[in-house]
Amino acid sequence: MKCKRQSDGRAHDHHTLQVMRQQAVKAVREGQSIDSVAAAFGVNKRSVFRWLAAFANGGQTALLAKPIPGRPSKLSDEQMKWIADAVRSKTPQQFCFEFGLWTLDLIRHLIKRKFGINLSVGAMYRVMKVLGFSAQKPKYRAWQQDAALVHTWETETFPAIVLQAKREDAAVYFADESGIR
Repeated sequence: MKCKRQSDGRAHDHHTLQVMRQQAVKAVREGQSIDSVAAAFGVNKRSVFRWLAAFANGGQTALLAKPIPGRPSKLSDEQMKWIADAVRSKTPQQFCFEFGLWTLDLIRHLIKRKFGINLSVGAMYRVMKVLGFSAQKPKYRAWQQDAALVHTWETETFPAIVLQAKREDAAVYFADESGIR
């Protein structure tokens, strides 16, 4: 027998939960059974009873999403908009930073310089997430790379080196200015 898994309210955002509560109460008031409403929304029957009790005590306002508690943001809406525009349309070098890619630490320094607000890296991560930015991995390909030369190296030059190394019973090492592998 396959059991239907009930959803956890934490999996939904506040607005979705609010709509679920309102629709469930409306469905019960229109004559649907508690069992069918609970099954339709994937919640426990006790949740539906709790929503009905809240509605009976406080009406529609009792079903509304509560504000999320927590510390208010240090950044205003205008500052958040400025940060989003700066990261989206400018480079760090345009703000006199030496590095050419945006990092959380670089954006922190920019905010400190521009607004005098000091944020932790964790807070900066949350700010960027709210603004719709996500971590991006850089491409591991040099911008100076020539595709034709790479193809020649992979298909002709390197196989010739491997062949010569086998003939001479030698090992092939790769070295650059940072080390040998």
